Amino acid sequence: MRWDDNMKEQCPEFKLQMFVCVNKREDGTPNCAERNSQYIRDALKEKVKEMGLKGIIRVPQTGCQDLCALGPNIHIMPQNIWLSNVQESDIDIIVERYFKPEIRSRIVGCDRSAAFRPLQRPPRLRFTNIQNHADGEAA
Repeated sequence: MRWDDNMKEQCPEFKLQMFVCVNKREDGTPNCAERNSQYIRDALKEKVKEMGLKGIIRVPQTGCQDLCALGPNIHIMPQNIWLSNVQESDIDIIVERYFKPEIRSRIVGCDRSAAFRPLQRPPRLRFTNIQNHADGEAA
């Protein structure tokens, strides 16, 4: 497979992204949308604006995160933390825990030196004189 010269690897400028599931299932099974996930996302986005954190924290909406029964769900990156069963009453707790400068300063961002390194083909492995463990003979 060949690397497409038009595709670029980049590090996001954001220190934190909170992916909020707003998926609605039409089959009637539990889902995040019916549990006010859109309101939760909008409230978090508003807090980002109020606190002057636009460009530092991003709150995109997502489709299904496959944890519908536990929703609403928020996937926080780059820490790879999942928040499930998030309620409107949890918004201030989330803001307190993840939006504070001392918390954000401990977040390790993308390694920019690695992001723009060209992808390299892994070395071809050669197996010679592999021992057959059963009888100790070379294969």
